[in-house]
Amino acid sequence: MVRIQTDLGAGSGFIIGSDGLVLTNNHVIRDAETITIFLEDGTRYIGKVQGRDLLRDLAVVNIEASNLPKLQMGDVSRVSLGSEVAVVGYPLGVTGLTVTEGSASGIKYDAGSNITLIQTNSTINPGNSGGPMFNLQGQVIGVVAGRITGGGVESAAATDSDSPAGQPRADESPDEAADSCPWTTQRFWPLMRPNISVTKS
Repeated sequence: MVRIQTDLGAGSGFIIGSDGLVLTNNHVIRDAETITIFLEDGTRYIGKVQGRDLLRDLAVVNIEASNLPKLQMGDVSRVSLGSEVAVVGYPLGVTGLTVTEGSASGIKYDAGSNITLIQTNSTINPGNSGGPMFNLQGQVIGVVAGRITGGGVESAAATDSDSPAGQPRADESPDEAADSCPWTTQRFWPLMRPNISVTKS
């Protein structure tokens, strides 16, 4: 797990490559001039955006580090209604990790965005964006993508897509396709195939 601080805000992320690759939400680092990545031991690095998937609100940030522990990816197809999950991240204003537990209370596939929405009753705090959702085996099955208060709906982007590696969808705009990061899809899709969101009931 990593904490992300930019000149515009803060969020969470996690390591997907021991050579310094960090996955987060694009909205966490969008338009930022500076990106600072904090490891759990407090070590800080300057991050550089390596790729973005605008459609699924994902971004890969690189830091100059090596031999980092990375999280294990789970099989999202095994997530079903009632599956127990945990959401981990750094709430705004907090330098320590928080863990909240709950269950998958709804699952919906959005064909237009090739993304699956997982509804959960697990609490998602502001600042959790970009952090992982885990199954009980400690494997990543989702990436927290947003939070809507009032109605109690919270969402996260998950980790399973049927999109061909590196191929933007046919209905993506030229800008989306140009910034939809074949780097991310080619390097990262084989590991996670990210496409899922998680929402709170």
